Amino acid sequence: MIPIDPLWLLVLPLLFAMGWFAARLELRQGQARQRNDFDELAAGVEALLEDNSQVAMARLLAAIRENPEALGLQKSLGRYYRQKGLPDRAIEVHLALLGRSDISEPLRESTLLELAHDYMAAGIFDRAEQSLDLLAQSSLAQQALGLQLDLFQRQRRWADALRVADQLAAASPDAAALATERFHFLMELGRQDQAAALCPDHPRLQEGPEPVLGLHVCAHCGFQTRRHYWQCPGCHHWDGLHPIQ
Repeated sequence: MIPIDPLWLLVLPLLFAMGWFAARLELRQGQARQRNDFDELAAGVEALLEDNSQVAMARLLAAIRENPEALGLQKSLGRYYRQKGLPDRAIEVHLALLGRSDISEPLRESTLLELAHDYMAAGIFDRAEQSLDLLAQSSLAQQALGLQLDLFQRQRRWADALRVADQLAAASPDAAALATERFHFLMELGRQDQAAALCPDHPRLQEGPEPVLGLHVCAHCGFQTRRHYWQCPGCHHWDGLHPIQ
């Protein structure tokens, strides 16, 4: 039998106590970091409520720096940049997030959709279309088609807009879904007979050669113009401009 050095009987409890103390210290440090993260988030939310965008962005950035694994928070920050008229910053944030190797598939898809919104806000339509094409077989395919419809209208690509509108209408339980939009796309393409089958009573079918002049205001976005358009130049809604007497 090997004799046990009595010194080990003193050292082992000491080692155990040191390990327990180190674990408790690490736990407390982690809790402190978590509290700091929550403090930054709380301060960011307060700044948002007070409509102080500069402080809100600074606080949210600080929270992300302290917790780089908060991927969902990064996506939200990019969206906030876009809503504040900073699409370039939003693109930078969302591209960095998509470059992460640990991003989940649902988060990757939703970030791609946000990136497409960013590119559209920045007027980079080809990149927006490429981002949306990557979502064609995803769980967000229908949302991507809806954004593509907006994209093609802004580019006045009426044939592509009609194709996407037909796809969306086919997937809708409402038989009249997108009838107005499809009607206008057909009219823009010069296919009046097919358009009349969708909306036989639409006033555009009786439209004269001269545009209706006078102040018109869009019911959707408030855009004002001195002549009538079937599609609002401001928000791209159809049939939203009404004359002001």
